[in-house]
Amino acid sequence: MKHREQRELFQALLAVAGADGTITRAERGLLETLAERVGVGRISLNAMIERATREQGFKNNRSLHKVHDPLKAMKLLVAAARIDGEISEEERQLLVHIAGIWDIADEDFVEVFKAGLTTADRLRGERKQS
Repeated sequence: MKHREQRELFQALLAVAGADGTITRAERGLLETLAERVGVGRISLNAMIERATREQGFKNNRSLHKVHDPLKAMKLLVAAARIDGEISEEERQLLVHIAGIWDIADEDFVEVFKAGLTTADRLRGERKQS
């Protein structure tokens, strides 16, 4: 995945994580990991998280452009939304909104959504065992 695409995916992830007005510890950990990969420093990340929660996902953010592999990216977004154990209605609505931007067909979205849930639940189970 190209650096530009990673940054766009990071922006989408930030929007989804903040969609319900809060960033949980699990969501923050995921954001910190991806922020490091794309070169976003801690101060910038904190400001971005503040904006995402204040504007509850800032879903009209212009950075939500199409990505090279939208199904893979959507699976990551769904897993990120579920990493804290649930997907809020606001997060679900934003995921649907992003799927529209990325031209993901409804039937593909359903399959990717299920796969993202499975991934998040597996990761949560692994963390509990550690």
